[in-house]
Amino acid sequence: MSPATGCWRDGNLLVVPADASLPARCVKCNASAQMGKPQRFSCHDPKWDPLISINFIVHIVMAAALQESTKVAIGLCDRHRRRRRCINLISLAILGLGIATVVAAVIEESVLVGSLAGFFWLLAAIFGSFARHVLTAVHVSKSEARLKGAGAAFLDSLPTR
Repeated sequence: MSPATGCWRDGNLLVVPADASLPARCVKCNASAQMGKPQRFSCHDPKWDPLISINFIVHIVMAAALQESTKVAIGLCDRHRRRRRCINLISLAILGLGIATVVAAVIEESVLVGSLAGFFWLLAAIFGSFARHVLTAVHVSKSEARLKGAGAAFLDSLPTR
């Protein structure tokens, strides 16, 4: 365990115990970083996943009711913070293009132009999902969170357990 932060690595996973914090380094490249506001990570027990084949609504309700969550402040260096912001802005621009395309579809009464709007919205969602998730929860319990997506340099700086 890292004495300053309490976190460690387990293979390619970053393990953050409850009430611990990450070091003030970029989780992607290990450069010095500003810590962002705490992000919520949630996960539910995968044994409930077969419910999706029975009833999607029941699966959503059970997963939401039984999920564990924690908050962790994530550090990003200026380069990765700018990259994330740029992807967010591209996503918003594509979303705006989709809205403009819907307006054009209504004015022109064109299904083809309306379909293009759906394509733009899908593209905006894909770009937005890349910017949103710096780290992804693999497992969250009352005692720890296991997160994937940290860079090799950051993980190499942490002890293994």
